[in-house]
Amino acid sequence: MTDIISRIIKQFIDRAEVTPSVAGEIEKTIRQQYGGEQAYIAKRCALVESKKQTINNALCAGRNIQQIEQLHDIPRSTIYRLINRKGD
Repeated sequence: MTDIISRIIKQFIDRAEVTPSVAGEIEKTIRQQYGGEQAYIAKRCALVESKKQTINNALCAGRNIQQIEQLHDIPRSTIYRLINRKGD
């Protein structure tokens, strides 16, 4: 099942200018593609926490950033962003 929020955001990103008519076109496209279906919205915070835990576990196990990147298919920028987050 597709995460509808990701699909909508991708549609906005794919278009440089978001006017009311463009937003209407996006809405029409989304309704045509997903109308009548049950929507799924991923819990991003859960995904972030899961990745952060994976990274922390790997670091505690002595893995370096390159190894974590390769073993867990997590981009280097995401690894650094998550380990440098304040307040977590």
